[in-house]
Amino acid sequence: MSDAKLDLILAKLESIENEQQSMKNEMTTVKSDMHTMKDEVTTMKSDIHTMKDEVTTMRSDMLQRFDDIEKKSDIIIEQVVKNAENITFLKNNQQAFKDIYYKQDRTLTLLSKRSIEQEARIENIE
Repeated sequence: MSDAKLDLILAKLESIENEQQSMKNEMTTVKSDMHTMKDEVTTMKSDIHTMKDEVTTMRSDMLQRFDDIEKKSDIIIEQVVKNAENITFLKNNQQAFKDIYYKQDRTLTLLSKRSIEQEARIENIE
């Protein structure tokens, strides 16, 4: 073979070696990027787990608050029912109170008239 062909082959070999070295460098970069991505995925998984725990805690807190509100609501409803019953009782007995007041007023009027009549009789006697 001639020197020109050997030089051409040598140049091709050097070009192939350069390409191989360039590919090795790119592979190293890709591996490094993959390792970084794996770390980021691990961090993201950890963050997601933390968020799930926080959501679970918040849900538990909210359910407890709803239970408390429901209990308070039940107590308020019971009190409203009692108040309504008491109002009904008072309305029903209001007429009876009016009747008693009317009778007492008539009795007082009658007693005062009798007292005035008795005073007049005593004055006439004297």
